[in-house]
Amino acid sequence: MSELIAFRPRMGVEKLKALSKKMDYPNVSRFIEDAILEKVHHEVHMKKNPEVQKLSEEIGKLIMKHLGIRWAKPGSKLEKEIHQETAGLRAGKVKSHAWKGSLKQLLEDAKHRHSSHPPLK
Repeated sequence: MSELIAFRPRMGVEKLKALSKKMDYPNVSRFIEDAILEKVHHEVHMKKNPEVQKLSEEIGKLIMKHLGIRWAKPGSKLEKEIHQETAGLRAGKVKSHAWKGSLKQLLEDAKHRHSSHPPLK
Protein backbone atom coordinates (compact mmCIF):
# COMPACT_ATOMS: atom_id res chain seq x y z
CA MET A 1 0.00 0.00 0.00
CA SER A 2 1.25 3.49 -0.84
CA GLU A 3 2.18 6.00 1.79
CA LEU A 4 -0.27 8.89 2.13
CA ILE A 5 1.06 12.43 1.61
CA ALA A 6 -0.95 15.39 2.90
CA PHE A 7 -1.33 18.24 0.44
CA ARG A 8 -2.97 21.63 0.97
CA PRO A 9 -3.33 23.50 -2.32
CA ARG A 10 -3.05 27.28 -2.14
CA MET A 11 -5.91 27.61 -4.60
CA GLY A 12 -8.25 25.68 -2.31
CA VAL A 13 -9.55 22.14 -2.52
CA GLU A 14 -12.80 22.99 -4.27
CA LYS A 15 -11.06 24.92 -7.04
CA LEU A 16 -8.57 22.06 -7.48
CA LYS A 17 -11.44 19.56 -7.73
CA ALA A 18 -13.22 21.77 -10.25
CA LEU A 19 -10.06 22.08 -12.38
CA SER A 20 -9.42 18.35 -12.39
CA LYS A 21 -13.04 17.67 -13.33
CA LYS A 22 -12.94 20.31 -16.07
CA MET A 23 -9.81 18.65 -17.50
CA ASP A 24 -11.53 15.22 -17.48
CA TYR A 25 -9.38 13.59 -14.81
CA PRO A 26 -11.01 10.67 -12.97
CA ASN A 27 -9.96 12.16 -9.61
CA VAL A 28 -7.85 14.89 -8.01
CA SER A 29 -5.03 12.48 -7.12
CA ARG A 30 -4.51 11.60 -10.78
CA PHE A 31 -4.51 15.29 -11.69
CA ILE A 32 -1.84 16.07 -9.06
CA GLU A 33 0.24 13.04 -10.07
CA ASP A 34 0.23 14.08 -13.74
CA ALA A 35 1.21 17.63 -12.79
CA ILE A 36 4.14 16.35 -10.72
CA LEU A 37 5.30 14.00 -13.47
CA GLU A 38 5.12 16.80 -16.04
CA LYS A 39 7.20 19.09 -13.81
CA VAL A 40 9.81 16.38 -13.16
CA HIS A 41 9.99 15.50 -16.85
CA HIS A 42 10.53 19.15 -17.71
CA GLU A 43 13.22 19.67 -15.07
CA VAL A 44 15.11 16.49 -16.02
CA HIS A 45 15.23 17.45 -19.69
CA MET A 46 16.19 21.05 -19.00
CA LYS A 47 19.08 20.10 -16.72
CA LYS A 48 20.41 17.27 -18.88
CA ASN A 49 20.11 19.15 -22.16
CA PRO A 50 20.98 22.86 -22.21
CA GLU A 51 20.10 22.76 -25.92
CA VAL A 52 16.52 21.82 -24.99
CA GLN A 53 16.36 24.78 -22.61
CA LYS A 54 17.68 27.14 -25.29
CA LEU A 55 15.21 25.75 -27.84
CA SER A 56 12.36 26.09 -25.34
CA GLU A 57 13.25 29.74 -24.75
CA GLU A 58 13.43 30.42 -28.49
CA ILE A 59 10.04 28.77 -29.02
CA GLY A 60 8.60 30.91 -26.23
CA LYS A 61 9.95 34.05 -27.90
CA LEU A 62 8.49 32.97 -31.27
CA ILE A 63 5.10 32.35 -29.71
CA MET A 64 5.14 35.78 -28.07
CA LYS A 65 6.12 37.36 -31.40
CA HIS A 66 3.35 35.43 -33.20
CA LEU A 67 0.79 36.60 -30.64
CA GLY A 68 2.01 40.17 -31.01
CA ILE A 69 3.33 40.38 -27.45
CA ARG A 70 6.43 42.45 -26.87
CA TRP A 71 8.12 43.82 -23.79
CA ALA A 72 8.68 47.57 -23.77
CA LYS A 73 9.16 50.33 -21.26
CA PRO A 74 6.06 52.49 -21.04
CA GLY A 75 6.25 56.01 -22.40
CA SER A 76 4.99 58.92 -20.34
CA LYS A 77 1.47 58.68 -21.85
CA LEU A 78 1.17 54.93 -21.13
CA GLU A 79 2.68 55.38 -17.67
CA LYS A 80 0.04 58.02 -16.90
CA GLU A 81 -2.74 55.64 -18.07
CA ILE A 82 -1.37 52.82 -15.90
CA HIS A 83 -1.31 55.10 -12.86
CA GLN A 84 -4.89 56.22 -13.52
CA GLU A 85 -6.10 52.62 -13.84
CA THR A 86 -4.37 51.56 -10.64
CA ALA A 87 -5.41 54.59 -8.58
CA GLY A 88 -8.21 52.58 -6.96
CA LEU A 89 -5.75 49.89 -5.86
CA ARG A 90 -3.37 52.43 -4.33
CA ALA A 91 -6.23 54.24 -2.56
CA GLY A 92 -7.52 50.96 -1.14
CA LYS A 93 -10.88 51.26 -2.91
CA VAL A 94 -10.25 48.10 -4.92
CA LYS A 95 -9.27 44.89 -3.19
CA SER A 96 -5.91 43.51 -4.28
CA HIS A 97 -3.65 40.63 -3.35
CA ALA A 98 0.11 40.85 -3.05
CA TRP A 99 1.94 38.62 -5.49
CA LYS A 100 5.11 37.15 -4.08
CA GLY A 101 6.40 35.65 -7.30
CA SER A 102 8.53 36.99 -10.09
CA LEU A 103 7.99 37.63 -13.77
CA LYS A 104 10.32 34.72 -14.54
CA GLN A 105 8.21 32.45 -12.32
CA LEU A 106 5.02 33.64 -14.03
CA LEU A 107 6.40 32.87 -17.48
CA GLU A 108 7.68 29.47 -16.31
CA ASP A 109 4.26 28.63 -14.87
CA ALA A 110 2.61 29.61 -18.15
CA LYS A 111 5.01 27.38 -20.08
CA HIS A 112 4.22 24.43 -17.81
CA ARG A 113 0.48 24.86 -18.15
CA HIS A 114 0.63 24.78 -21.91
CA SER A 115 3.30 22.14 -22.42
CA SER A 116 2.49 18.59 -23.37
CA HIS A 117 5.23 16.21 -22.36
CA PRO A 118 4.89 12.43 -22.55
CA PRO A 119 4.89 10.77 -19.12
CA LEU A 120 8.15 9.61 -17.56
CA LYS A 121 8.91 5.92 -17.61
